[in-house]
This record gives sequence, C-alpha cells and structure tokens, in this order.
Amino acid sequence: VIRTCIKSGERRVAMAVFHQMQQQVQVGELCQPDVVTYNSLISTCKLHGEWEDAMRWFDEMQQEGLKPNSYTFQALMATFEISKQWKKAQEVFDSMKSADIKPDTMMYQSLISSLEAADEWERAGQSAAEMYAWQRKVYNESCSVDNRRNTVERR
Repeated sequence: VIRTCIKSGERRVAMAVFHQMQQQVQVGELCQPDVVTYNSLISTCKLHGEWEDAMRWFDEMQQEGLKPNSYTFQALMATFEISKQWKKAQEVFDSMKSADIKPDTMMYQSLISSLEAADEWERAGQSAAEMYAWQRKVYNESCSVDNRRNTVERR
C-alpha cells in the first residue's frame, strides 16, 4: 500500500499508512512495518532529495531490529547522489561492504556520480577502478561456472 501511494504521488497518504501501522503494532495488532516498508519510505526520500529523512528511516529501521538489504542501500546511495552528499554516500557504501552486502553496478555508479559532482575526481577514479575490477571478477566467475557446466554436460 505504501509503495503504491508513493508511486502515485500520494506521499502524505503513505506516511499516514505508515504511522497507522506503527500504532497498530503498539496495540498488538499484526501490521508491523518490515524491510520493504522502510525501503519504500527511503525511496520516497530519494524522489525528493531528502537525505536526512532517508537516514532517519534507515536508522529507525535498524533500531527496530530490521537488517537493511541491497535495495535499502541502493535507495540510500541514489538519495545521496541526488542530494550531492558524497561523504554520506562514501560512508554508507563503506558500511554496506563491511556488512557483507556486495555492491552492484548501480551502487558504484551512484557513489561515482556523487564524487564527480563534488569534484572528488581522485576518489571517483578509485571507485571506478574498483567497480571495473568487481565487474571483471563477476564476469570471470560466471565464465568459470559456464565452463564447468559445459564440461559436466559433455561427459
């Protein structure tokens, strides 16, 4: 419901639904916000460049005992990119990697764009090199799996 409200531009309705969910949890009803709920709220912040609110939702999510997933980090990184918050983007990117969530191309691109917008060219170049190394590794691993699969199939 929250995601649908957000996509149709009904941000106030989405927030009202979220607050109603929180109230129902307090009285013992079963409509508890989950990772998808928080991801939707963070994505809303991305649409409006509200990185402080995105971080607030991210922090609240973790305080509620919910573990961020790759979509959470993608939404945060995109919010920081739009808001030109390269330091926050770098901070979250590093925390994501230390939480064993592997960055994908979109996350790297958000970080690199944030760095470029801030004229942090050296950092952007380092991140681009890291991204290309990651892409080569993924490609080589997929080729290795395909080669093993072909070898097994031929036997």
